[in-house]
Amino acid sequence: MIAIYIALGASIALSATWEEWMIWLLTARPANTTYFRPVVRANIYVLLAIMLCGAIVMLPKRLKSPDFLTRSHAHPQLVAAEQQQRNR
Repeated sequence: MIAIYIALGASIALSATWEEWMIWLLTARPANTTYFRPVVRANIYVLLAIMLCGAIVMLPKRLKSPDFLTRSHAHPQLVAAEQQQRNR
């Protein structure tokens, strides 16, 4: 999960830099004009909106799941005993 957020952060940085450069080119290159902060802010808002939509969709499914909390790896003998009880 951390790798995804690192990749998204790099994506925002690259996207904001490219957008800033294009805006600078299209505005006849005015001196001392920067749009970097608004571009980064807009990209972060979009990222947060996308993450919120994903959370809204997935959270109810996760809460309904019987194994909502992660299970630790069971000992092989315990797994075998559980399987035997299910087969009876």
